[in-house]
Amino acid sequence: LNYIAIIHRNKDNHEEAINFSKESLKIKEDYIPAMTELSINYRDTKQYELSIKECKKILKIEKNNVDALDDLGWLYEQFQKWEEAIESYRISINVENKNPKDIYADTHLAKCYLEKKDFEHAKILINSSKITENENAYSYEIRAKIHQGLEEYEEAIQNLDKEMAFKGKKRKGIFFDLGYCHANNGNAELSLE
Repeated sequence: LNYIAIIHRNKDNHEEAINFSKESLKIKEDYIPAMTELSINYRDTKQYELSIKECKKILKIEKNNVDALDDLGWLYEQFQKWEEAIESYRISINVENKNPKDIYADTHLAKCYLEKKDFEHAKILINSSKITENENAYSYEIRAKIHQGLEEYEEAIQNLDKEMAFKGKKRKGIFFDLGYCHANNGNAELSLE
């Protein structure tokens, strides 16, 4: 049944996916793949409180479930509960046997400190060797915003340029961020492009 739920989620039919996950859990109430699928569908339909409950249920069974820890951190971010998000990400980062190239929790941890306006702490975190050796567009975005917060506009521009170099759809606001940094770095003519 859980595979059917996944198929429905992939077709953006979240209500059916939720129903199939619930049916799967009636058969085996502690079946983590069905609990995970249910949490994802709640998250994707912005039923964040229900998603949080599912993540917590998963963690009661499997305390080091990286997916549940990372999702829980992201969900707490949506409510601006920075300390709770930080706790989830810290636990996730310290899980043994975690993929060493997985920087999701690391970059989101830095983002939480950025949101708390603790720019120096955020800068230390975003510049960890784990992140710098496995960069992605999001890590460059967060590093650029940290440099903006520190009024280090040249460094922010460098990271925004690296973010732009990644293939794929560009995030909304990147051109505004570039213009803002160029204007504050004394490059007014570049901010108008």
